[in-house]
Amino acid sequence: MIDVAELDKIAEARLDDARALLTASRYDGATYLCGYAVEVALKARVCRVLNWPTFPSTRGVSGVQELSNPRLGCPATPIGTGASRQPTALRPVERGGCLEA
Repeated sequence: MIDVAELDKIAEARLDDARALLTASRYDGATYLCGYAVEVALKARVCRVLNWPTFPSTRGVSGVQELSNPRLGCPATPIGTGASRQPTALRPVERGGCLEA
């Protein structure tokens, strides 16, 4: 698990790397690193919204189940939640949600 402050540091470091690549006209690499920075910054935001001190481990599917939370504004809908309540995949929210089917 990675704490929120560390996620912020990682996102900022990747943005610095992207700026350096942009200055060197390495546009593909700069674009990739910007996307990575956004991903990490979104993880930090999820932690803040849900009052989590750390982002859950992405090993296995238990973290995916925890992310299915209406407080995020656009909750993921777990698929394959049997008796164990362990989702095996995610799908977009049906019509009327954040994502149209």
